[in-house]
Amino acid sequence: MYKTRFKVKIFEVDKNKKLSLLSLLNSIQQAAYEDSSQKFFSSHLLWEKGLSWVLTRLYLEIYNLPSLNEFYNISTCSVNLNKFFAKRDFLIEKENSILAKCTTLWSLLDVNRRKIASIPKEWLEKHENKKDILTFPKPKPEKQNSGYTWKEEYISRKLDFDLNQHVNNAILIALALESLPQEMEDSYLHSLDVLFFKEVAKPKEKIICKGKKEKGLIQLNLEDQASTPLLAINLNLKF
Repeated sequence: MYKTRFKVKIFEVDKNKKLSLLSLLNSIQQAAYEDSSQKFFSSHLLWEKGLSWVLTRLYLEIYNLPSLNEFYNISTCSVNLNKFFAKRDFLIEKENSILAKCTTLWSLLDVNRRKIASIPKEWLEKHENKKDILTFPKPKPEKQNSGYTWKEEYISRKLDFDLNQHVNNAILIALALESLPQEMEDSYLHSLDVLFFKEVAKPKEKIICKGKKEKGLIQLNLEDQASTPLLAINLNLKF
């Protein structure tokens, strides 16, 4: 399992001087990039072929978060591959204390055609499956069309685009959480389950977030101005 170390920097903390969710998601992505760069499915080799890894689902459980200037480690490995998805898990620790666990699904994106490509058969044959660190909960997040109790609108920015030529998925998650009502602002994130449906590939596009709380579960949906779903989130908070 690949392991890398991070230090919490001043621009990565929230109002409580704890590592922010967006910063944690960025560190998770960095750890995945570093590990995959050493493998036969290296991002550098993919870019030469017009391909790139794109996140399709993420489930994160948070137990604690490091504070400003503290060090933390992220261990990660590719757990398994099939024709269209690669599962990658993460363990976030500080001094042998588990801070968080994360599991993700990735697909290959044909960058020029903007379509999902199949994972090569030879990769499936080479890959050695590993034990799960975390599994996805059931049921998975769903597209919701009614019953929402709050709504916010945003505009996509060029600043938020990444090398896949779309708004970075961590930014979309942050926008969805930005819509939470004020009475939820002082709560702590316990778990986050995100299912991605569609990318935001143009700047200055309207992004609409709708949310509701039902039986203790917070459900968030992002959609574009044509009401096409972008992502769905199931969220658990600690109050």
